[in-house]
Amino acid sequence: MHEMEEVFAVKEETRHKLFILAMLCLMVCTRTLRRYDGMRLPDAPDAEDITKIIVEHTDYPGDTRKYVDTLSIDMARALLGTLRYEAVRTPTDGEPVVKLTYVLDDGSEVTVEANDKTVWWKGKTYAIYNTKTGEFVKKCATYFFEDPLDPYQEYREQYSTKE
Repeated sequence: MHEMEEVFAVKEETRHKLFILAMLCLMVCTRTLRRYDGMRLPDAPDAEDITKIIVEHTDYPGDTRKYVDTLSIDMARALLGTLRYEAVRTPTDGEPVVKLTYVLDDGSEVTVEANDKTVWWKGKTYAIYNTKTGEFVKKCATYFFEDPLDPYQEYREQYSTKE
């Protein structure tokens, strides 16, 4: 019986080592994916919960736009989904260029601000992870302010109000 206990002890020790090895592999894979794909902003609102968006851009001073149509709300939510950050890099200083405010069903507001390299979200500052610097800012400007070839421009202007 004594030999049998030793065999099981070795097998249990081996199981522990395999478990630790599997956990280490999982951690390495997770960190690698986050490093190469970036991390999504936490607690982003669902498009169904958004009733209105307010867009401001420093290249268009005094031109604050409000949208209540589902097309613009879906686009603004999709833009937020493309915004990724890098957890290990320190964000750079600077001022926001674009500001999107999401007005939710319950009347609360969630705001995201960004420039080419930094995003401000829920009181925290993150370094934008993107190989194409300024892509989020350019997309916001193009979609909400200057897209002359947009087939939905008339539709969006009908539901847009300027302050």
